[in-house]
Amino acid sequence: MLIYFDWVLDMRRKNLISLAALLLGAVGAALRLAELRTGFEPGTGLPVPGAAARTALIALTAVTAAGALFIAIKLSGEYREPAGYIRTFRVRVPLFALLQVLLGLVTAVSGLWCLGLATPPMGLEGLPKWLFAGLMVLTGASMAATAALAFLKRENGLLPLTSVIPAVFFCYWMVCLYRENAGNPVLQDYCYSALAMAASSVSFYFDAGYAYGRRNLRASVFMDLSAIFLLSVAAADPAPAPLRLALAAAALYKTSVSFRLLSVLKRHRRRAEEK
Repeated sequence: MLIYFDWVLDMRRKNLISLAALLLGAVGAALRLAELRTGFEPGTGLPVPGAAARTALIALTAVTAAGALFIAIKLSGEYREPAGYIRTFRVRVPLFALLQVLLGLVTAVSGLWCLGLATPPMGLEGLPKWLFAGLMVLTGASMAATAALAFLKRENGLLPLTSVIPAVFFCYWMVCLYRENAGNPVLQDYCYSALAMAASSVSFYFDAGYAYGRRNLRASVFMDLSAIFLLSVAAADPAPAPLRLALAAAALYKTSVSFRLLSVLKRHRRRAEEK
């Protein structure tokens, strides 16, 4: 098993780990859909004890988390920490950078779509929904701006700000999700969405640390891979279409960011000589 992981973590293959996390997330989303169809009582909405899809999804989540942790620890020991946001996350292929910008814009459009589905009332009553949609639009614009600024090598100025805004939004989204389900005794209804919000907030936070000179390779790798998986699973939850679209866009965006992070890692000189 360790020989297999050494093969995966080789210089030429380690960036494919991000795609593997996305693929596992797609499998998890399929299991989540199956759980939503067969894992709850039709009349009461209570979980069916021992539902096969739920058990399989829990096992897949545990295995993915353990694998992500092992990979993060292994990489942080084998490879040097990259310095600076530009050197770490800047993509050199214009089409790849354009894809990141478009995924950010999709997130911004999802926020506008939320307002189009049900325009909140003016005043204090509708303030939380206006704030949520506005933050989603701002987050999408920040994701697009971060990708564009990194591609253009503009590390000073707006980049430290735009890179950290998504962390704030996903934290706020988690709070909103909790408030909506405060009276819901069935944790299985929203647990994967809550985990996805938490993982995404922490993932964006640690990635933004590279713009502030505070690098943590182990935490970035683990949280990026966890966020990719959980966002993919949460996109299958029974939420309004714009929210599912935003989750899917965020999963793809984090995949591209993680892919770039893993691709720029270089071995410690001593370990490279041993190899």
